[in-house]
Amino acid sequence: MIPPATTLVFLGRSGCGKGTQIDFLKEKPEFAHALEVKTGELFRGIAKSNSVLGRKVKEILDAGALMPMWIALSLWAGVFDRI
Repeated sequence: MIPPATTLVFLGRSGCGKGTQIDFLKEKPEFAHALEVKTGELFRGIAKSNSVLGRKVKEILDAGALMPMWIALSLWAGVFDRI
């Protein structure tokens, strides 16, 4: 049994099954209200904007490179501020 105030983080490469595992968990009543944050989708959304950050994120995504940690941390901090 997982305690009610538990945070689960799934890390892995694209296509490794993170989303599938989350879908299985969300079928359980205790996880029905779970917040799912898909970092890749958020990055792709930012890349569509014509801002300085959007252009930088697009450049990194187009190169197939890893996002710098400061961009990822800023993104996550913004997402979790809304909880």
